[in-house]
Amino acid sequence: MFKKEKVKDKIVEEKNHLSVFEGFKFGFGFFVAILTGTLIVAALVYLFTNIFKATGIGF
Repeated sequence: MFKKEKVKDKIVEEKNHLSVFEGFKFGFGFFVAILTGTLIVAALVYLFTNIFKATGIGF
């Protein structure tokens, strides 16, 4: 009986540790996605302003 409880505690501990890691991974992934999205948008805006300048529509 005592042994079973010990194993259960260990499993719960592992699960908690895993969820923290998963949360960190998700947060990091989210941060990277935002960063990449911002870079892509900035690059597109830069390209479009250059194209418009070249064609004379310009901002």
